[in-house]
Amino acid sequence: MKKCKEELANIIRIFVNESERYFDDILEINLFEQLFPSIAQSMIKESKGSSDLISELSKIIFKNESDRITKKSVNQAIAWLYRSHIIGYCDKLSECNFMDVSYHSRFYFRDIGVARHFLRIAGADQATVDGIINENFVYFYLERLIRESKLAGTSPAFGVYKGGEIDFFVRSLENDKDYAIEVKSGKNIGKTANMILKDGKADCLYLFKGDTRGGCVEKKKYTVPIYLMGRITFDN
Repeated sequence: MKKCKEELANIIRIFVNESERYFDDILEINLFEQLFPSIAQSMIKESKGSSDLISELSKIIFKNESDRITKKSVNQAIAWLYRSHIIGYCDKLSECNFMDVSYHSRFYFRDIGVARHFLRIAGADQATVDGIINENFVYFYLERLIRESKLAGTSPAFGVYKGGEIDFFVRSLENDKDYAIEVKSGKNIGKTANMILKDGKADCLYLFKGDTRGGCVEKKKYTVPIYLMGRITFDN
């Protein structure tokens, strides 16, 4: 594991070095290197997404309100990371309504090893790292189903509902049903997830956990081991 981590860090350094040719000056290159742990910090923060991720990242990096040039530089660097398939976006559904969506409200890394590496650099404790890694794992699969035109949307989306939050909320294009998804590294179940199911906002609730054998908890509510995410087809 130690050698794997060293190799991963080396690959990241190579990517950063090779990306330098696409930036105009040394300040933008330094900014690019700072973005990785800053993105990890934005993932760690307990929030309901951001309407302006560029401003949020600028505040993390520079600790104060950035000027127009800085925001442009951050935007350029983020666009490069997105096009390089290093990061992906997650949208936000207000009151779990697909007609009320805010695009690009969260980041996820597109590689679990890279995500874990920068979460640790950002100073996250092990429980926090485990929780975010589990979410990131589910994000991968949902993104793939969207590309295959099996789920609605252009990116995976989380939902906010009555002041609370659900990790992901999806609509199947195969049966037009809505599914709420709660991702946990432990045994706790979010109150918002249960409320969404009780109020009829979702047809089914999936609880993806690291510590479970899976099964039907009660009607329309299922626990699934996190590693079996890929077996869920959202067509029943």
